[in-house]
Amino acid sequence: ALDKAGVAAGIQLASTWTVNLDTPDAMAAEAVQAPQGAAALKVKLGGAIAQDRVRIAAIRAACPAATIIVDANG
Repeated sequence: ALDKAGVAAGIQLASTWTVNLDTPDAMAAEAVQAPQGAAALKVKLGGAIAQDRVRIAAIRAACPAATIIVDANG
């Protein structure tokens, strides 16, 4: 598929795993499902900042070594 996108053979690409906006527990459960090859977790946030902090804390507890990128659409 990468050749159809014009990516040369042998090029190494990084990919993220998206964690959709939900309850903190549901987001943590989704985060642990990320494939081992994912370079980072892209976490969807939105709404109250206090709730977003709880979501991030839950994901961090479930995946302590993960790189987290946030996508805040609040």
